[in-house]
Amino acid sequence: MKKYLTFLLVLTALTLLFVACGETENAPSAGQTPLTNAPVETSSVPGEPGETGKTPETGTPETSKETSEETSAETTAETTAETAAETTSPVIGGSDRAKAIVDLARKKIGTAFRLGGVGPDEFDNTGFVYYVCRENGVAIPRRGEDMATYGKAVAKEDILPGDVIILSNEVGGPVGFVGICVGDGKFIACSNPDVPTAELNYNSTYWTPRFISARRVA
Repeated sequence: MKKYLTFLLVLTALTLLFVACGETENAPSAGQTPLTNAPVETSSVPGEPGETGKTPETGTPETSKETSEETSAETTAETTAETAAETTSPVIGGSDRAKAIVDLARKKIGTAFRLGGVGPDEFDNTGFVYYVCRENGVAIPRRGEDMATYGKAVAKEDILPGDVIILSNEVGGPVGFVGICVGDGKFIACSNPDVPTAELNYNSTYWTPRFISARRVA
């Protein structure tokens, strides 16, 4: 009986020892993390904003580039527009209309004088200039005093063909005579019954002291 009890005690002790050894083998080692089914986290793409501990690479801001390009484009456009305006602006004096005025004035050389005449076959002094300009689309006034303020004032040395010359009939006098400049110091005017439409010289000793101004009308 005593031997039987001893055998049971030994058997029980061995069983307990065996169980204890099995649990030790299955237990995780110190610091080891048990495997789980949780998804593995991945880091963000290197260099992109939001990655911890990294600053995204920087370059010239796109806004600055766009602003610079727009400013450059505007400047170029303005310069091009200004250059085009200077190139294509109509030349006042020496224009096609001014040439047409001169051509018509030359065709009327020899036409008779008649007081109040405005063409096409008879003229008085201002009537001749009025007719030649109006026939070419220049709405110059009829009276000599008004012609003296029409268009753009031109210095004597800057006169071009097609300009209207303003003269006086006496030195230092008021406006009293007009004509169409045709170049080389010459102008065409219808003077009086004795001197019908003819070419004259405004640089002559007679007309030089009687010069008042010139007007660019075309």
